[in-house]
Amino acid sequence: MDEKRLVDHFALIGVGSTGSIKRDELLPTASTPTGDGSLQFSSRNYDFTPQHQQPIVDLAIIDRTHGEEPPAGYETIWTTPNNFSANLNHSGLRNHEMYLCIRRGRDKPPITDIGVLFEGREKVMENVSIIETTLHGYPANIFSSLFSKERTLITYRRAATMILCNSLAVTDICVIIENKGETPPHSFNKINKNLNRSMLGSDIYLCYKKSVIYPIRMQYRPNILYTFPLTHDNPSCKFPDKTPMFCFPMGAFIERWPSKVTLQSVTPSFSTFLLANTKQYGACISFYELFNAYDRLTLTNNDLINRIDIDNDHLYASTCIVLFSRYPFFDTFRRFLFTIYQLIASSGMITCNHNQLIDHIPLIEQYLKHFFYDVPFPSPAKPRIFVQYEEPLLIVLPEDNGLPQNGASFIDLLKNLGTDNTLTLFLHALLESKLLIHSLRSSVLTGVVEAVNSMLFPFQWQCSYIPLCPLALSDVLSAPIPFIIGIDSRYFDLCEPPADVICVDLDTNIIIGGTDEQKHWSVKMFPEKPFKILKQTLERIECQDLNTYQQNLHEIRTRLKCNRNDFELRIRMVKTERVMETRIREVFLRFMCTCFSGYEQFLRPITRRPNLSSTDASLLFDFDKFLHSRGSSDSRFYSHIVHTQMFARFIEERSFLSSSTLNQTTSILEDHHHNYSLVVFDDCCVRLKQSIEHNKQTPIALLDTHEIEKRFSAEKTTLILPDFIDMSHSGTNGHLDSNNRQNQIISNGNRIHSQEQNNLPNLRVPQEPSAIKHVPNSPMVKRSKLERDKCQKVIFRDLY
Repeated sequence: MDEKRLVDHFALIGVGSTGSIKRDELLPTASTPTGDGSLQFSSRNYDFTPQHQQPIVDLAIIDRTHGEEPPAGYETIWTTPNNFSANLNHSGLRNHEMYLCIRRGRDKPPITDIGVLFEGREKVMENVSIIETTLHGYPANIFSSLFSKERTLITYRRAATMILCNSLAVTDICVIIENKGETPPHSFNKINKNLNRSMLGSDIYLCYKKSVIYPIRMQYRPNILYTFPLTHDNPSCKFPDKTPMFCFPMGAFIERWPSKVTLQSVTPSFSTFLLANTKQYGACISFYELFNAYDRLTLTNNDLINRIDIDNDHLYASTCIVLFSRYPFFDTFRRFLFTIYQLIASSGMITCNHNQLIDHIPLIEQYLKHFFYDVPFPSPAKPRIFVQYEEPLLIVLPEDNGLPQNGASFIDLLKNLGTDNTLTLFLHALLESKLLIHSLRSSVLTGVVEAVNSMLFPFQWQCSYIPLCPLALSDVLSAPIPFIIGIDSRYFDLCEPPADVICVDLDTNIIIGGTDEQKHWSVKMFPEKPFKILKQTLERIECQDLNTYQQNLHEIRTRLKCNRNDFELRIRMVKTERVMETRIREVFLRFMCTCFSGYEQFLRPITRRPNLSSTDASLLFDFDKFLHSRGSSDSRFYSHIVHTQMFARFIEERSFLSSSTLNQTTSILEDHHHNYSLVVFDDCCVRLKQSIEHNKQTPIALLDTHEIEKRFSAEKTTLILPDFIDMSHSGTNGHLDSNNRQNQIISNGNRIHSQEQNNLPNLRVPQEPSAIKHVPNSPMVKRSKLERDKCQKVIFRDLY
């Protein structure tokens, strides 16, 4: 059996040191292609931000009762999204008719936040400006009353400087009247303070939208500059296709920054993605590096070079480093990539001059070789691996609870959407809607989208599935089939999705869109009793457990700042996260078990060899009897779900105990694990049914979190101490014999036992793929955890 590898590939992607800089034709751009495929730039093409997305730099209020007119250069918000009057005192008694005006531009620092101040009840925050008068000096009090002298004023915060590179600023404002059925437009944040504080009149709210403000920039096609392991040394090690497109989902750019902006002021961004065709996860850190190869731009854009002030402007290019793995150890990969990034940044290496990363920073090769070849994949014998790099790594064996494993983050899902919108999203996913989940924080997209996919268990999503979709693939949103797609919110600055797509904004916690039929769907469609338990449990977790978890996490991180090598604190952090993730996942598993318990009674016997006709779900399952057994009050929910592709595929898999979703290169072990997951679901249904029949007061635990805590307390941690870290402190970058290194195992009592390095599995020599090697030699290895537990129970019963 082949050993599992922690990582498969590493790559550096950027502009490169040779060749012409070409336009990326896959991405929409304001530039015009020339005949030779290079970029043609003109002065009007520099700013890719549309005019209506220019940042707002000034706010003003006009009092129409006093005859004030909008000042020159300002836009006035006259109407709400549904064309009601946007009078800030709408329907108020004896109040003046007042409107908000905005001015866009780049002549001063943009506005980054907007607020509403109830004077006398709140303190004004630091660096916040208050609009106290109109342009002609009249009071700008939004609400005045004879019974109170407290004013209602609009406030804003401006950026500290007008030099903003890829930063968020307010780009749009609107007014909504909530009691007339208006809701915040998509991607808008609602200020939860009613401007009308009287008992009469309308409920008026301000909403604003933030967008990324870009510097002057040009788009280029990135190149793969370096890979590890080297593909020419190992032909069987194939590098994933279209890697740059996923590493730069919104495109790669060369940007012009003022000299006052430094690389230290721009934080690298971390993102994750999934290549569904190869089942590989990607973890990527994107950053900028100085671009000084002006001679390579002269053929592409003479105008750009002529406009650069060498003393006041610099060019910077998008660059990234990425890891690929079959396993979503995202936190581990993030820490390792930041270690590599620090080495690149501290060396001052510029890839536009040198492609060869290792030739200039030998220490990076030592890190890569050690991480790829000397850090083992966690196993039952070594469930926790602690690698003491400059930034320590903790790799923990995934939970063996029988459920499919992926990169899901139920914590991020519930934290960003809350209980109500999480359940709404759950309903639309179960009924196979077109789901577009988006956020400006690309680091959370993959985890949330994977959590949506995991909620559907025992069903498997059968249609398009892209947790982080590049802009170049956004045409899939027009496909006439269901999909679950995650995308950067900057997509909405460029275009609008089709009307039948349900858009889920993780930043503003808003769900809009869908067909006319889907707009009438609500969580009331769920079976009443299971849904009541589902909602109550999620609300309790959100309001109580999630807050406690975040407090504990903050405490652990604070202590880790003092001693980042404290592996026991890191273990505690992983344990706390595992327990919380398991608790949330169990809630959805319990709901699915309750709703579909007893489905196996309606499976029809297989009377002939499987073929294309015999796998029809109507021949394998009695839909009419199943719907009749669920009750008339829940018929709407079940009648929709039995017609989904997921349910039909589930019935087929359950009937034949196989999975055609696995391609020919999928191992036999993965096929076995997939069927094992179906067995686990059936077992959960039986246990839950027995618990109900015996009227047990305490709900049975389908996923035991106490077992996780006990295992974390009992298991040992393997400590790996790379010797080359010590040499890096002395300033030497030599190679060491890896056979001289040692691993150490630390128990909870901090007892250290040495273990020879050569006992680790040797992963340096890749093995030729063989179907035979995927089959365990021992029949006990083929047994699932559930089967082994049942065998132990039978033996215990027979003995005693």
